Amino acid sequence: MQVHPATGIFPMLDGAQLEALADDIKENGLRESIKTFEGQILDGRNRLAACKLAGVEPQFEDVGDIGDPVSYVVSLNLHRRHLNESQRAMVAEKVANYDQGRPQKTPKSGGLKTSIPQAAEMLGVGRGSVESARKVRNDGAPGLPEMVERAQVPVSVAAKVAALPMAEQVAAVAAGPEAVREAAKPHVTHNSGNNEWYTPVDFIARARQAMGSIDLDPASSEEANEVVGATEYYTAEMDGLSREWNGNVWLNPPYASGLVDRFVDHLIDELDAARVMRAIVLVNNATETKWFQKLLAASIFVCFPAGRVRFWKPGTAEVGAPLQGQAILYCRNQSVMARSDGFILAFGDIGTVLFNDEP
Repeated sequence: MQVHPATGIFPMLDGAQLEALADDIKENGLRESIKTFEGQILDGRNRLAACKLAGVEPQFEDVGDIGDPVSYVVSLNLHRRHLNESQRAMVAEKVANYDQGRPQKTPKSGGLKTSIPQAAEMLGVGRGSVESARKVRNDGAPGLPEMVERAQVPVSVAAKVAALPMAEQVAAVAAGPEAVREAAKPHVTHNSGNNEWYTPVDFIARARQAMGSIDLDPASSEEANEVVGATEYYTAEMDGLSREWNGNVWLNPPYASGLVDRFVDHLIDELDAARVMRAIVLVNNATETKWFQKLLAASIFVCFPAGRVRFWKPGTAEVGAPLQGQAILYCRNQSVMARSDGFILAFGDIGTVLFNDEP
């Protein structure tokens, strides 16, 4: 027998829950029949699966003319399933999404569409939670929506992760719920912003050793420059992207999508204009992105650290490492004589250094 599409609004029980239901049915029999509607199973997928596990003959009951099957399924399952708010938000998202892209049918077959506010009210959750659930469903990596449905992570956490690059999402989901929670925390950004994390002093010393000096840090702050020690620096308010860059540049750009692209493009423009002589850039090793490929093509060397960079937070003793690994890239203007050993000597002991002979 086919399953009615409305049954998919609620997730199936997990293995342990299904086995517990099968044990109960085996001991006490099937207390509630499996409901059918227009020749399809409308309520009772779990009971049917549990009957098969228990070796018990299932009992079916046609519900007749119930009007809207979605409302019927929600009314039966909402309190029976004891779902938390995040799980109800995921259900509400399905309710609001139900029938989209499907042929219009008669009202009793589910032809009515439900808005997000209506679905939120039906499931007793806020509209924002339903919108977060939609982001998780539409933009989340495979397995992320299921984590919310299994009550492993809140929908608000999953929505933050769904905003990350897909490679970061996939890695977090593969590592489990705790990694997903960690990924939702503010990531290491640039040298300014609301969640400030700064480059450790050891990396600055290595960059200075490789280039000889740091003339400019175009994505910095007053506190960050106490460690960087650049001759000149630009804060977020000064907007380094609107200015010329000169000399030897240290760059730990904003990692946010859109911003990092612009900083990479500006650096390459300044190298081509012969205003920037050398640059060392610390970024996420997002090798699948266009901006990273562009930066890599303009680089002489790239170092992939063997461990995560431990950034520091101003005003505290706190240090933190982002979920994704980092890369350190060395670029130079074509008029500058290549220093084939400087970068290797400075960074070779912290990871693998690769040489690009066609920058």
